[in-house]
Amino acid sequence: MKIFEAISVINDDSLGVKFESNLLKSEKFNMNAYNSIIQAHKYSYNHLDISELSNEKTLILCNKKILTFTDTNLESIRKKSNEVLVEFLSKNTKVLLEKLPSELELTNEEFELILKSNKFSNQFKQQLVDKLDIELFSKSESIRL
Repeated sequence: MKIFEAISVINDDSLGVKFESNLLKSEKFNMNAYNSIIQAHKYSYNHLDISELSNEKTLILCNKKILTFTDTNLESIRKKSNEVLVEFLSKNTKVLLEKLPSELELTNEEFELILKSNKFSNQFKQQLVDKLDIELFSKSESIRL
């Protein structure tokens, strides 16, 4: 019997999840190999430890929506560069609008990143400002009317 035909492996997908997540968290692969792993990925992750992962590889995870929009993933992303944060948020605009402001808070700096970025539509930016009903422009040092 081949290993992938074993009933325990077919019924318990946790082995595949663990294997794939370990590949995705690894810095040992060059970008070509990492992109190949990404192309073959099967799962999305509510929590993936990206603390040791480069910004470049984290951007790929965001682009491919491998990291789902959860509080845990958002907190991990916030520790990365602004570019990574903007990419993650831009791929999750619907969920972002749903969770704000009752389940999620963004800092003034994060609002400014969103408003400055061309990754978000003007319509989304308007919905965001309307939903939060805040005087964002009066609080910002870099965004003025």
